[in-house]
Amino acid sequence: SSVFFNEADLAMAMLAVFLLASVHIALSKKIIIDGHSRDEAEYENTNSIAVLGDSITQYGGQVSGWCNLLGQAVSGTATVTNYGVSGQNSAWGVTQVASMASGLVATVMFGANDAASNAQGVPVETFKSNLATIVSQLKLKFELVLLLANTPVHDANFGAGFCKNHGEAVTRSFSQSKVYAAAACDVAVAQGIPCVDLWHKMVQATPAGNGFAETPGFVCDGGIPQLSTPAEDPNALWARFLCDGLHLSPVGNRFVADEIMAAIRQNLPSFSLFSTNASTQSIG
Repeated sequence: SSVFFNEADLAMAMLAVFLLASVHIALSKKIIIDGHSRDEAEYENTNSIAVLGDSITQYGGQVSGWCNLLGQAVSGTATVTNYGVSGQNSAWGVTQVASMASGLVATVMFGANDAASNAQGVPVETFKSNLATIVSQLKLKFELVLLLANTPVHDANFGAGFCKNHGEAVTRSFSQSKVYAAAACDVAVAQGIPCVDLWHKMVQATPAGNGFAETPGFVCDGGIPQLSTPAEDPNALWARFLCDGLHLSPVGNRFVADEIMAAIRQNLPSFSLFSTNASTQSIG
């Protein structure tokens, strides 16, 4: 016997096929990142880099800034979103993660204000707890999370530069910045993510040229203090990474950008947006 379909039956059959196909597509939109299943729509900007932090991150967005240099290095193939805000600490950072869009790589750098002896500061154990919360949440949104240990403070230049120009008391120190940098790396180890130990890398390095030299459009928050000589100050060489004893100079920004690019290449080999030998030295 023959089976006949009227137009209504045919329309219903076509609708059923469409719905089944839609379900299949929806299921295929699930992706696995770091062991977690997520909707592809929530992870659509797979080439994005997000940076979270305080003024050292915010100012990284200016000309010669490390965030801007990262953006130039991946120009046309990725985006760099700067979530840094001057004056903030890790407690504030905890409140920001939920509003950050998902992506490929995230960096976190706090400590410059957390280590302060004024109202911005938080106890080191609270700092570690805050960082752990931030990192654990970012790991759900990004394939790679890099915890950046805070950069050092140069005591003499911080007093003569930042504090003098802002009319503030000395609230930060070389020794305290070291404590908080170590704490950040402790959190990274506990969370199973890389720590880019900028503190130790900087104090052990010798910058090329005069880090205080102004470049067009570059602004140093605390002004530029008188440059001491190595004979006067054994820390005078690495101090050139900082423009006011706290914030990064142009050469300091290049140093940070290069360390981050190296860490991304090492920990995310599939990241092909940097050339094999890419560094900020090739950026004009």
